[in-house]
Amino acid sequence: MKKIKAIFFDLDGTLVDTEKYYWLGTYDWMKELGFKGKEEDILPIIGKDMNETYAYLKTLLPQYSIEDFKKANDHYFLYENPIDYPNILFEGTKEGLKKLKDKGYILAICSMNYVPEIERIAKLCGLDELFDGYFSGEDCPHNKPAPDIYLAALNYFGLNKDEAVVIEDSYSGIKAGKSSGILTIARKEERFKVHQEEADYTIRNLDELDKYLKEL
Repeated sequence: MKKIKAIFFDLDGTLVDTEKYYWLGTYDWMKELGFKGKEEDILPIIGKDMNETYAYLKTLLPQYSIEDFKKANDHYFLYENPIDYPNILFEGTKEGLKKLKDKGYILAICSMNYVPEIERIAKLCGLDELFDGYFSGEDCPHNKPAPDIYLAALNYFGLNKDEAVVIEDSYSGIKAGKSSGILTIARKEERFKVHQEEADYTIRNLDELDKYLKEL
């Protein structure tokens, strides 16, 4: 294996603890639309892009359109309950990223979200000066679980597959990393029904990642 030069991070559920927030928030606005199910019925949205999320939610409330769901989601998260990103940054994330940056690693965020939103979240959390690039699955021919986003990041930095590491949490993200041929490590998630079996390794925090990289 060649020396690792870059680390590609997913954002939601990997650097910021948004998955629980989105899950329970979506459950709240679905109830406002008349949903009578349980919180657990909303769990399948974790790790999905918005198109997949709305398609799934339509199976639960088929009387509503995708546009209805989009309006309800935007109203809830953008106006009624905007996310306080700095307060849901995983513990030790900023310190861990700075340590990796100081060691010379190229750091990038590869998210399903749009680049302006990725940049906004990174800036709010005080992480923007630590990253060398932002990549969106929305700008690729296919979003995760396809490997396009990670192949795009490799191409941008002029790297080979064995010179990078992917850090993910969701099944679709792990699938994207593995399909790209890059070593894929999962941030261990035990609260939700997330399948992480395909990851090459699992870690609990960035300190564990730093220790693992020393062994490569």
